[in-house]
Amino acid sequence: PKAAHTGTQAMTPSDRDHVKPTQCHVRWIVTRDLPEVLAIDQKWTEFDFRESLRQRNCIGMVAESGNQVVGYVLYVLKKNELCIIRLKVHSCWKRTGIGSAIINKLKLKLSQFRRQLMIAVIEDAQNELNDFLRHHKFKAVFMGRRLIRMQYKMQENDQ
Repeated sequence: PKAAHTGTQAMTPSDRDHVKPTQCHVRWIVTRDLPEVLAIDQKWTEFDFRESLRQRNCIGMVAESGNQVVGYVLYVLKKNELCIIRLKVHSCWKRTGIGSAIINKLKLKLSQFRRQLMIAVIEDAQNELNDFLRHHKFKAVFMGRRLIRMQYKMQENDQ
């Protein structure tokens, strides 16, 4: 079998088959990550990211494999909850454990800051994200016009 991908060039599907989910590091976002983050999420602009990150309590993290940013999350820490603003994984890296690594890192943040709720408001058309969040024990707690509020509540055994 091929060696795992470690370069900065885009992965091919055959490369992805040899990557283990544990080959991912989730860390704070830095300015030099923005071009790769923008390549993952073409709906947001650099201005959108910078404005969000300037907000009080808004935090960004990236998932990195090798030297390549393969996913990211923006979230806001509130008094009693953590609210996910954006969560994206590069299309070539979906279903490799990258999103799960990000969610697991956020679950650790809940316990570190003594919060018990993680919230994500998603569009009802985002079926893939909805299924992903349900897999991670998020439950739909409110459905409005085209929006679903998903909530994860930390249990005793999650700590």
